[in-house]
Amino acid sequence: MFVYSGEDTYESYLSAKEHIKQIAKDKNSNFKIINEDEINSVNDFLYNLESIDIFGSSSIIFAKRIFNNKDISNYFTENIESLKNSELIIWTDKPLDKKTKLYKTLSLHKLFKEFVIPKPFELKNWIKNKSKDLNILLTETACNFIIENVSTDKWIIEKELQKLNMLDRTKADTEDIKEIFGLTVKGDLWKFLDQVGYRDKFKAIVEFEKLTKYEDTSQLIISLLHREFKIIAQILSTQGDRSQLSNLGLPSFLLNKGLEKSKKYTFKEVKNFITRLFNLDYAIKSGEIDDKIGLTLLLLTL
Repeated sequence: MFVYSGEDTYESYLSAKEHIKQIAKDKNSNFKIINEDEINSVNDFLYNLESIDIFGSSSIIFAKRIFNNKDISNYFTENIESLKNSELIIWTDKPLDKKTKLYKTLSLHKLFKEFVIPKPFELKNWIKNKSKDLNILLTETACNFIIENVSTDKWIIEKELQKLNMLDRTKADTEDIKEIFGLTVKGDLWKFLDQVGYRDKFKAIVEFEKLTKYEDTSQLIISLLHREFKIIAQILSTQGDRSQLSNLGLPSFLLNKGLEKSKKYTFKEVKNFITRLFNLDYAIKSGEIDDKIGLTLLLLTL
């Protein structure tokens, strides 16, 4: 048994997937995927874990997000000794709460790995390597532009780099990034983010309609909204302490705008918005709600 978690869901998911594939290869068997919405109780989980296939082999399980179920989370805490030797890989798309018994139990038994958001220089190296894999040569300016203005979400960056590859942009500068990454569609993405940051929700919704009219940019918008509110949360957490503000390592233009925007929110409001944004992202990806409807409803709560 092993658990993969953390804010860098790209690396945590790929690592979890590689691990389960290796187990299946070593056992010369297949693995079964179970998702959060397929497990309603501890008994459901145990049924999947203990089931025997028609060839008499024990199940190899790749479980996604099951710790969102508190009963299952508690079951793992109380029964770790009987579970730790099972052929079970668990992936969760958010960090484990360090205050919980589950986190402490998994830590004690060294049964999980957490992937943190990469530092800027690490992300830049990743972007360069990923671009190289796709036969794309990015200029240094283009790499910096992606990190500072587009996203730190590797899922988003990879998807957009693939667009460059499909359009045969083997060498890309900042203008190519703006064009291909959906930043020059009808509407102004930066104006939209400022309208959200300054809590001008009706103008933000109008701009959002423009941004999504001709192209599916919802995942990029979610990523940038998360980045926007994370910056505001970081600034609010310093409580105006100038030395702490400088330690955030934010570029001056982001810091100055962030300081103005932070006056519009309390830390609790920002935390709640990030939580709702996370839940919406999952609902969109699982098909529970249309992306444009979900984002519009979210913007109405500003």
